Amino acid sequence: MAIEYFFHQLGRRGRVAVDALMRLLGMALFGLLAWGCLAYGNSLRAAGEVSMTLQLPVFWVPYVLAGSCGLVVLIKLYHLTHPGQALLSP
Repeated sequence: MAIEYFFHQLGRRGRVAVDALMRLLGMALFGLLAWGCLAYGNSLRAAGEVSMTLQLPVFWVPYVLAGSCGLVVLIKLYHLTHPGQALLSP
């Protein structure tokens, strides 16, 4: 509640700057998370890790997580480059 109060006390330029900074930080966070998931998936694939019961390869799970994080980065990039526009219209 208090953070939102201070956010609304900023002028338009301040709100735009804070919003852009938060989007950039989110992109960096999810980008690093995607990179880490890809590296972990590669290490699982190189080691030949499989599940305990069905003996299925498990390297695809971090790959799916990395893809999801990459999608979040792309959505944040879209919102950063197209402020005020909806990604999908109803």
